Amino acid sequence: MCSLVDLAAGRSHPGYRKGLPLPPGGATSPIIGTEMTPSIRGSLLATVLVAASCLAPSSAGASFDNLPGEALGEAAYRSAAPFDATTPQFESNGFGEQQPEVALPANYLACGGWGAKTAWVRFSTAVQGNLRVDVKKTTPGDLFYTVYTASTTSPEFSDLDFLACQDGFDGPEEGYFFGHEIAANTVVFVQVLVQCRETAPECTQAEREDAPGGPTAVRLRFTPRNADGDSFADSLDGCPAVAGEFRGCPDADGDGVGDADDACPGVRGRASNGCRLGDEDGDGYAATSSAGTDCNDDNPGIHPGAPDLPRNGADEDCDGRDRAYPRVENEVAALSAWSPRLGRTVGFLAAFKVSGPFVKGMVVRLRCQGRGCPISRRAVAAHAGTRSIAIGEELVGSTLAPGAKVTLVITRAGYVGEAMRYTIRRHGKVKVETLCVAPGKTSPAGKCE
Repeated sequence: MCSLVDLAAGRSHPGYRKGLPLPPGGATSPIIGTEMTPSIRGSLLATVLVAASCLAPSSAGASFDNLPGEALGEAAYRSAAPFDATTPQFESNGFGEQQPEVALPANYLACGGWGAKTAWVRFSTAVQGNLRVDVKKTTPGDLFYTVYTASTTSPEFSDLDFLACQDGFDGPEEGYFFGHEIAANTVVFVQVLVQCRETAPECTQAEREDAPGGPTAVRLRFTPRNADGDSFADSLDGCPAVAGEFRGCPDADGDGVGDADDACPGVRGRASNGCRLGDEDGDGYAATSSAGTDCNDDNPGIHPGAPDLPRNGADEDCDGRDRAYPRVENEVAALSAWSPRLGRTVGFLAAFKVSGPFVKGMVVRLRCQGRGCPISRRAVAAHAGTRSIAIGEELVGSTLAPGAKVTLVITRAGYVGEAMRYTIRRHGKVKVETLCVAPGKTSPAGKCE
């Protein structure tokens, strides 16, 4: 699920910046959402790429700040295990502008704000997966950031491809809640900016220098795609649909010892030669007391690789912990309605759009509370083949009073659900909160961990 992302004023022409007047007949409300047309992406790319700042003079090709976190991308990540790393704190007040930044008059607009003091973190992966980014600053002041991809660790600025940007909150924390799909053999560049102004015109040199930087850290969480759950990510697995592989495949008995090295290729065994050793319950895994990996040799349903039921108090797969409930992973897009006269968000211009993955039985619920709400509750259930769900058409055109709350909840049996709560403010943008819903419940239980 994605939180709100402020873009330009609904057009792809470079002159249409957030807060600038539009030509006759132009849109009057900023787009808020997560889906962008190629033309909008191109416009953002043209204005954001030049915000890369360095302390050294510019040279041909891209030049990125030498952050401690850049070491994250020194070698392409090839493991099937999740990657989770946080950069040491860096002082964003120490970053300034250089060419080509200072050469263009409107080069700091990105994702709903005007930025300065840009910094970069790089991550390189040899395997396909899902990348989540969280940026936190320990001092006040709004942050936002942009994600680009490239095929090399030293690209030209013009070679960077815009992927997404994030400014869903007014404050020093920004993050993707469900991340984005990253292809194999890709280098990811995360550009962090300190907001110096939210409306036009662009920031002056003095405002850029006064932008509230401070100690900042970037956290990257990457989950490789690994359908069979073995030690090989799908991009490097010769048998991506078969679990228990050894060097990818083949492994006829599924004991983790490949057929070429298995003295007992028809028998699941955990001895180094592929034969049984100390396997009292006959599940093909020797007990830990016999130098094996079966943490309970009295129960054939408990062994490495066994299905682990969430939160049942048992460690069926012997990984040392009881499995937690998985979380739903859906994307939400919304269009806000902005009133220039009132100086605030007053409602929504279109129904909320929730996109997959969906399975039969999932439910999307919408609740509106407060003055101006035309409805109180709506619910839509997913069916086989559902790709997206639109909900809340009744809200379109309604003016919601300050304090009104619109809460969208997505639930799935056996999963932690997600909720997006939009609170209308007396002034400025709508407040956005991402909350979690306990399995089996339909109301948010609080912020997600």
